[in-house]
Amino acid sequence: MQGAQKRRKAAALQSLLRVPPTSSEAAELHATHLKYDQGAGTNSIGDRIFMGDTLLEKTMLMFPQERK
Repeated sequence: MQGAQKRRKAAALQSLLRVPPTSSEAAELHATHLKYDQGAGTNSIGDRIFMGDTLLEKTMLMFPQERK
């Protein structure tokens, strides 16, 4: 139980809500953005679907398996 608790605390300390992304993470995010942003100003969007054009089909309730 102690190991799981330490892992959760370590993950919480590394959360993007607390610390900014590292330079390698920022570079990877930027590369992904550039890859998928090609042709953003054109009419040929390919197989992209924008979030506003989607519908909610189902909702799944998730419960934690490990409790304190």
